[in-house]
Amino acid sequence: MMAVKELSLPHWTALSVLLNLCLAASNSSWAKNFTSISYDSCLEIVSPGYIGIDTITGLNQVGPAYDTGVSFLRKMLPHVNISHSYLYDPTIKGCFEYIASAQNLLAKWYYNRNAGDDCALVIIASGCGESFLLEQFAAPWNVLLLTSVNSDVTLRDPVKSPTWVTTTPYPVTYYGAMYVELMRHYGWSDVFTVTDKDANLMTITRYVSENAISGMKAARGIHVTEMTFNSKLRNLDADSLLKTFSRISRVLLHFGPLTSLHELMVYVDMQIYDQFDIPGYLTWNVTSHSQNAMESYGSVLQIMMIDVDDQQGEEYRRLKANWWDAWSSVWKNNEMNNTQRPTDSISIASFGVFQMLGQVINELNVSSMGREELNDGRSWKRHFVNRTFNLVVGNISVDGFGDRVPTSVMRFFDVDRGRFTNYMKATVQDGAFAWRSFRPFEWRGGTQLPPNEPYCGFTGKSVKCLSEAGADYRPFWGFAAAAFFVLALGFAFVRARKLSAFSGDWWIVDPLGLDFARMRRTVMNLRLEDF
Repeated sequence: MMAVKELSLPHWTALSVLLNLCLAASNSSWAKNFTSISYDSCLEIVSPGYIGIDTITGLNQVGPAYDTGVSFLRKMLPHVNISHSYLYDPTIKGCFEYIASAQNLLAKWYYNRNAGDDCALVIIASGCGESFLLEQFAAPWNVLLLTSVNSDVTLRDPVKSPTWVTTTPYPVTYYGAMYVELMRHYGWSDVFTVTDKDANLMTITRYVSENAISGMKAARGIHVTEMTFNSKLRNLDADSLLKTFSRISRVLLHFGPLTSLHELMVYVDMQIYDQFDIPGYLTWNVTSHSQNAMESYGSVLQIMMIDVDDQQGEEYRRLKANWWDAWSSVWKNNEMNNTQRPTDSISIASFGVFQMLGQVINELNVSSMGREELNDGRSWKRHFVNRTFNLVVGNISVDGFGDRVPTSVMRFFDVDRGRFTNYMKATVQDGAFAWRSFRPFEWRGGTQLPPNEPYCGFTGKSVKCLSEAGADYRPFWGFAAAAFFVLALGFAFVRARKLSAFSGDWWIVDPLGLDFARMRRTVMNLRLEDF
């Protein structure tokens, strides 16, 4: 049951959770064995955001996990007076519109709230790109900001982000390093990227792709060719994409929803792929159209920044069922055609942030910290960073800046089982990724990934392959020799003119010029800029 409380400020609403949704029984194992703090205290949590369908990070997506998180937190801390409010403007339906008004919305609420001075305040938000703007207010207020989706490069700056911690499944500060090390691990230097700016993944795709691509571009020895499109506005021109790709690369990185990737795979499956005349490893083995392009998926590797495969315990499955039930009964708005269920990775991060907060509050009591420290957002952050939290939804590690530490894995598509399977994972140390395989994998029926460039080149017309095929290269070598002779003659022309100090008869051969020992001494006295 939820109640709506209209406040005096125009055009904005705080929606308070007044009743636990009974989403977890009181005798559940994850509600037991917690030490409650020994004194009465007040904790106020506010979750700013918006309700809309243009992203997967709106309150209607994270709300079910937040509701269960609040219920869990109250069971952890029965002697703490915990209040939780959703802060949003009902007239705002889109992410970009919300970003433009997020600071104003939060400031109005903050300066008009009636909480006492001894009530600790925590901001918990998902974020569709505005979290660094919220931190611009939370930092001077010295209020802890916890986000469950948003991350930003400003997290690396302790001056700009002194109170911000994130549990995001998309820690963007790591994407550049992860992709660079992955390319180097396989020896790939020519990379082709395709970014789908689908509105539903707009902010996530943008942050991930921008950081990954900029990181690879900045790395020595990696060349990146970019292509972007919006599947909401037009279909992917797969024919043009594949023809362009075939001429310059054998490594295609797709950033976007699986729907656009699936369209590409179906296209590959439905075509006679030899028409593209792509030599090397790219020619997918597509023989069965009835399997919905499964053979094409055999050429796909999936990169997961945060691995959620190990979150499969009974407690997690019960939570997941509760999230979906709460979404269907409370948060789903049929008028907005909201058919996108909460995603597992975001729900895990959203629920986990509440359990992490409860663990930190218990530790603050154990270490006999006073109330004044509960109102110190910078102090709160120090208890979240450089540690791993053991949670119902699995472990979540936070680095020294407040960003989530990746648990990255690579997956191959198991055609027989019809799903992606982990085969390689990365360990992260001081921001550096080290990849290692822990099981055999299959790629197009084999165990070898393509080299950066096929033996005969991207177009199959390299000199060595044509020579092996018996092609006559005498005209080519004759032209090359002539070109070299012309260049050498031109260089000698310029050099002779320099040595003669531009005299009128510089072109006349001086017998002394044949004195090579003298010439060497003269050349040694020349400066580099003379050439």
